[in-house]
Amino acid sequence: MDERRVQRLLHASVSTLLAVVGVAFAVRPGGPAQWAYGLVALGVLFFGVSAVPSVREHGAYNALAAAFATAVCLVAYLGSGTAFVGALALASGVGTLIELGRWYRRG
Repeated sequence: MDERRVQRLLHASVSTLLAVVGVAFAVRPGGPAQWAYGLVALGVLFFGVSAVPSVREHGAYNALAAAFATAVCLVAYLGSGTAFVGALALASGVGTLIELGRWYRRG
């Protein structure tokens, strides 16, 4: 099987899994955690876009992936208020800046 096809299938599978998790949040009993919906939406968006080979091959993809991690940590921090998750969001933000700098120097 072609490696690109395997990657596309993997990304599509992860996107589908995240969408199913989002539906599970929507239909579960009890009050929904609104920030959890945001995390699921971010995951579906990122992995859906990552299924496109030209996106993954772009020079800015590492910066995009770091920004995704930052966004996930930030949404989780805003939802939970946990200091550890806030520290992860800050560290991810620094990583995003580093990856943007690397991409800029290469371009």
